[in-house]
Order: sequence, then structure tokens, then C-alpha cells
Amino acid sequence: MKSIILLPPLVLRSLAKLSALLLAGSALFAGGLVHAAPFTPGNLVVERIGDGTTAPSSVAFSVALLEYSASGGSPVQSLTTEFTGSNLLTDSGSATSNGQLASNGAYLAVPGINSAVGTVGVAALNAKVTNIFDSTGSVAGRVLFPTGGPSGTPPSPFSGNNFRCVLPTGATTFYASGTASGSPNTGGAWYYDGANFTQLSTTVTNLRNIGIFGGQLYVSSASGAFLGISTVGTNLPTTSGNTTTLLISTGTGSSPYGFVFFDTDASGTVDRCYIADDRTATGGGIQRWDFNGTTWTSRYSLLLNTTSNTLVSSGTGLVGLRGLTGTFSGGTATLFATTTESGNNKLVSIVDSATPMTFTTLASAGANYNFRGVAFAPQAPGGGPTITSSGALTSVGTTYGSASAAPASFSVSGTNLTAGITITPPAGYEISTTSNFSANIGTNASPITVGAAGTVGATTIYVRLPATATVSGSPYLGNIVLSSASATSVDVATVSSAVSPRAVTVTANSVTKALGATLTGGAGSTAFSTSPTLANGESIGSVTITYGSGASAGDAPGTYTGSVTPSLATGGTFAESNYQ
Repeated sequence: MKSIILLPPLVLRSLAKLSALLLAGSALFAGGLVHAAPFTPGNLVVERIGDGTTAPSSVAFSVALLEYSASGGSPVQSLTTEFTGSNLLTDSGSATSNGQLASNGAYLAVPGINSAVGTVGVAALNAKVTNIFDSTGSVAGRVLFPTGGPSGTPPSPFSGNNFRCVLPTGATTFYASGTASGSPNTGGAWYYDGANFTQLSTTVTNLRNIGIFGGQLYVSSASGAFLGISTVGTNLPTTSGNTTTLLISTGTGSSPYGFVFFDTDASGTVDRCYIADDRTATGGGIQRWDFNGTTWTSRYSLLLNTTSNTLVSSGTGLVGLRGLTGTFSGGTATLFATTTESGNNKLVSIVDSATPMTFTTLASAGANYNFRGVAFAPQAPGGGPTITSSGALTSVGTTYGSASAAPASFSVSGTNLTAGITITPPAGYEISTTSNFSANIGTNASPITVGAAGTVGATTIYVRLPATATVSGSPYLGNIVLSSASATSVDVATVSSAVSPRAVTVTANSVTKALGATLTGGAGSTAFSTSPTLANGESIGSVTITYGSGASAGDAPGTYTGSVTPSLATGGTFAESNYQ
């Protein structure tokens, strides 16, 4: 028989209270388990600051990361709780140079302050922090900066001033950039190795964005003589005492922020740079610089006209840019940037191909919000867009006027792609997905694309020299570049291939003359034929005719074989080097 235990009312009330506490605790714990979904490879991540209610000011505002498709639209997801609680990170609502994002592919870092929302004068506090995200959308590493000020042990990087950009090299290692107040000056570029902070250089201590391209560390600045993009040390420095060297001088009054470099010819050396400049006057907006092997030269600087969605060099009602990232594929750069409006600014894309250039608005920050930096979403090693090739090419030499009789071939495939694979042969070659080149033919100036976003199955690509490949251009050699947005490009090496001259016989027409007449040869004759015909519809303008026996007035009647000889073909459209 079961017992019935009667508890005093006080005990019943205590149990009820305990039950409520347990329920509340369960709810809080469950909430703590909620986290972002994994990032999608090839998507964009932009920092948004603000609360949607109050216009951003110098106090601390909440920070969020918004993930967007590269084609825009509504956010794929918004990460907010990753900047609260034990991962607290805020930033000044008015420090527009802050919040510049950077990614090394596997990780993405966010700079900020370890202070509560509403904290006054937050940008100057020595409470800097960075949250580093991995491909899962989670905070993989969080680093609190030293708080002792410029004379502390260790000193505070960016003491009393703006902490602007972090470039992760791992979950707990990174490069960082910003400026400082006080003495000694703790601004400039810093490296954190997972345990210690190192000020890399004191050449210039007021920096903006920081990035790695082609194995070299670069920074942007608008301080003193350092107006533009500079290198810091050699390759990827990790010790103090390095020299910062101005590489691209953007000129007096310029205001560079985000930047990207590309190796457009797959030579192993960066040769093009795009720079975001936040001026709204001439020189601001997006700048393009090209390198010829010796000198960096400005190609253009264009501002954004938000009325016509065009890029123009001057005018009114224009905006500049701060955040910047991009890709280079199939000979075309596609850039993604954040604009400079004081509120509800934009995330835009720019394709450097058409004239006049236009831009597309991908997203707007919203009332009482602002976008800051933009970067590509981090992706798991081996889990992002991947291009694979197989098979080795062979020589495809030929004779002028005839395409290679036996084209070489290789196979290309891809996984987790955000776009198809663009295939660009070196100059002089042509490629096709058909063995007889009956369709889908590509050249260096007009590449072909196979597949689309997602998975591209193994596709055979045929390679040959076309009938128009010249003898003087021989030998032909170079890499076939396989590229796709957000994927690492793959080079397929061709084998040196030569074009031999085409054998052609020029025969003068037979001539009949009256007895007693004299034939006089010379240049400018069109009385000839060729066998076989010249290639590619080419022609010979004229030849020089020389007469032998039978041409004199006193020669006897008869047939004189071989007495009309052509030479010195000239004019027309042929190139002598292509024939023998």
C-alpha cells in the first residue's frame, strides 16, 4: 500500500519555486545551444552595425554579420548572438573606418570592442577584441587584446584609438591594423601568434585595411606620405622592425580603404589592383591600377551614381566605397563593395567589363543601420569550390593553313561551385568540347564555360592550333587557365607546338607572242597561279616575271618550255614567312 506524504504549504511553495527555476534554467541553456548555420561557399559576409532604431553615434552599438548570395537578395542568415554574452563584441557607431572584415578562406575575423552596448567613447577604449569565425558560422577563436595602454606590459595595440581590420591566419592567429594615440605609438600593423602580440613596423602607424595577396602582406593608409597601398616587410612578417614601403601611390587627398590584387595572366605575380576610396569627389569610388612589370599605373577612378546605377568620374550626388573584395575569372573581375552613405548604405557588385561600367545593388543596410566591411564567407578546407583537371597534353604542331590533325585533350571537373568553369587557352591555341571542333570553340580572347553552379562532371576539353596559327608566332606555349568564382584557379600546361611553312608553287601563265616581237619582263605582273591555293583566303598581289629563250625578236617560232619565270611575290594579304 502506497503512502501519502503531506508537506507543509511552505515546502510546497519552495518546490514550486525550484521547479520554476529549473524550467527557466532549461530555457536559457537551450537558447545557448542555438548557433548560426554553416556558411555557404562563395557567399558574401558583410558587417552591419546599429540597432535599427537610433542613428549610429560614437557610443557602442551592436554588431551583426549578414550572409548574402553573391547575386544579392534577402540575407541567407544574420549572426547576432555570436557577438553577445561570452563573445561580446561591439563597436562605435560613428567610427566608419572600423569593422573592416577579412578572410583567409578558412576563417573570417571581426574587429571590435569588448564593451557593452551604449558605452560612451568606445572606439578609444583599450578593450579591443576579435571574434574569428570558421565555416560552421561559429566563433572558432576569440582574442582579447592587452588593456594596459601604450606603456603596459604588454602594450595595448591601437591604444586609445581605432582598431580597424583583422586578417586571420588561423583560429587564434592573425594580422591586425589600425591607429593609436599616446606614446609610444602602438598603431600600424600587428601580428598575433596565438600567445603574443608583435608590432611589425613603425614606419607608418595609422593604417586602415590589411590583406595578403601572392604571399605578401599589404596595407592601405591615408597618412602623411603613405597615401595608397604599401607592403609590410617581405612576404609574411612575424617579427618587429620591418619597413613599410609605399607600392601604389593614390595621390594627394586620396582616401583608400579596401583593396584586392589579382594575377590576371597566371604568371605568379599580381598585376592588377582595385582600391576602394571613400571620397565622393573626383578620384573616389573604385580605382583600378595595372602593373606592367615595372610600374603601377592608374587605369581609372569611378564614383557610383545611385540614380543611374552607373560609374562616373565626376558629378553630384555620388558616393564612394570602403569595404571591398572580389574575384577574377575568365578575364573579368567581379567586385563586391560597401558604399559610403551615412545611413542605410549599400552592398554592391561591379563587373569590370562593360562600357559604361554599371553596378548592381545587392542589399541595403536598412534605416539606422550601416554596412562596414565585406568578405567572402569562410569555407572548410577542401569543402569549398574546387576545380580538378586530369590528363597531360601533347604537342599539337601543324602546318600553316591546317588545324592540328590530332588535337590533345584533358578532363576538367568541379565540386561545390558557385558558377561554371571558365576555360581560357593561351594566345594562339583554341579549345572545344567537341573533338572535331564543330561547336563551343574558345580562344584566349573568347574563353568557353562548361557547367554551372554545383557539380560539373568530368568534361573532355580538346586543344589544338587553329589553321590561322602563324609560323612567326611559333613555338606556341603557355597555361590553359581553369577558373570559377571563389575557386582556386588551375593551370593546365601545354606542350611547345610549332607551325611549319606551307609549301606553295607559283606558276607564271604561258605567253604567246608574234614573230619578231620582244617580251620584256618586270615587276607587277598578275599573270600567275598558285598550287595549292594560299591558306585562309590569302592572296599574292603580284610577281616579277623574267623571260628566257623565245622572248627576243629574232627567236625562231616554237614552244619554249620553262622560259617564263615568276619571282619576288609581293602585295596581297599573305605573309611570306608562312610559305615556302
